[in-house]
Amino acid sequence: MSLRAWASALLLLPGCFASAPGDQDPQGDLLHGLALTWKSSGNALLISPYEVTRSEYYSADTPLEQGHLPATGMTLAAAAQWADARGGRLLTEEEWFEIIWWPAGSGARAAGNTMELGMGRPLPVGVFESSRTTDGLYDTTGNVWEWVQGSSQEDLCVGGSYASYAVSVTRTLSSGDSSEDIGFRWCAPLASFCTEALFPAWQESPQRVQQSVNALRQRSSGAIWSLARKELEKNSAYPKAFLALFHETQ
Repeated sequence: MSLRAWASALLLLPGCFASAPGDQDPQGDLLHGLALTWKSSGNALLISPYEVTRSEYYSADTPLEQGHLPATGMTLAAAAQWADARGGRLLTEEEWFEIIWWPAGSGARAAGNTMELGMGRPLPVGVFESSRTTDGLYDTTGNVWEWVQGSSQEDLCVGGSYASYAVSVTRTLSSGDSSEDIGFRWCAPLASFCTEALFPAWQESPQRVQQSVNALRQRSSGAIWSLARKELEKNSAYPKAFLALFHETQ
């Protein structure tokens, strides 16, 4: 079966993607399935493994059969506002290229839902293992463009889409523009997310936060987890009981 035929068959399987990977929130997981990565600047970053889905962005207004598809059509400002409301933000241009490991101008390195595939539409998030990074981030090539905070005055998106060729890496638009093949993923520095969300929640419900942290540890590499824990231990405002949540022995 060709790659295109296989991708088409996925959309025809009843209930195959009734719940998108990015929509999972087991037992009130405060970290919402976020992945943990490490920046060269020496900071841990929580990041959505998938492009934000329609069910996440539009909530109950999204038909079940479309909920697993990436949300699109929002402006850069709207995407940033959505992320901010959840205690996060959009990736910067520099962070995206570092985390996805695409040196600027090098072009895509992995197969994905680009114009070469010929689908002409977005696919469910997380379909292509070939575009998965070692940190567990999916759809790093194609599917839909992703808004990022650029260094210029123009609005910038990265990664390509089903309507662009794999060699396309960046795309600039005028302020306030949007497109049906542009979505986004969101992130949050671990240190600030702990201060603003996890620590206050831990003071009210230690068990709930412990479950969330345990789930994050299970989907993180040991090396990155150790670096992240050491970063948090630098904050003298955290009591030892809170920092103990991040010990590997928990």
